[in-house]
Amino acid sequence: MCTLSFVDRPEGFELFFNRDERRDRKAALPPSVHPGPLRFLAPIDGESGGTWIAVNEAGLVLCLLNHYEGTEGAVESGLESRGRLVVALAACRSAAEAAGAVTEGVARRFRPFRLVLFQHGSPPLMVLYDGRGVARSTLAWDAEPVVSSSVDPAGVTLSRRRLFRRLGPSGRRDPNRLFEYHRSHEPEIGPYSVCMHRPDARTVSLTRVSVERDVARMWYAPGPPCRTELGPPRTLPLRRLPQASPRGA
Repeated sequence: MCTLSFVDRPEGFELFFNRDERRDRKAALPPSVHPGPLRFLAPIDGESGGTWIAVNEAGLVLCLLNHYEGTEGAVESGLESRGRLVVALAACRSAAEAAGAVTEGVARRFRPFRLVLFQHGSPPLMVLYDGRGVARSTLAWDAEPVVSSSVDPAGVTLSRRRLFRRLGPSGRRDPNRLFEYHRSHEPEIGPYSVCMHRPDARTVSLTRVSVERDVARMWYAPGPPCRTELGPPRTLPLRRLPQASPRGA
């Protein structure tokens, strides 16, 4: 139950990520810098201690969405929270390293997911785990938003992408227009709108990330973006790091 849009720029890239969650889920902690092999900037889920979005010192951004269409065949008991995978992969130095670390053995520890990886200078990568196997693919920087929903996944994706196309080529590259897109209630407030509202769930936050040559910034709205403004950015200086070989998470 999320919506992720992104755009590249000559000096880096920018993305927006609506997180949709149950109304009774414990509130997340706002973004802060966390220690590790590589420091990373991320909000933290209030229940699992994981996260759905992070950016590390290498300028690698990791975004995780549930894959509701892929639950068939997945083991449901004894699984880890998917957000813990993002925390583990925040130690990776590149999108390629992170994608390679998600082996089938690693993925089977979690319910199905889509992991989208961003780094300046290369196209976004998607790692899809459908409960049976892992598939990797490359996305174009001008691709339509990545969408997940537990209710009518195909219909929700179609509705949100149709609205995105209405922005036009220039609007899809304008951060102000993208922000308004993520606050939108079109075609009407409810399960199909980008800012989602259902009796059992809603959009609980919006995260904006900007990565440039030397710094990453993260803005966070800790509530439905239709009525919650983004707070001031947290910043993370970036480091020049040698690339590592792919490894297991």
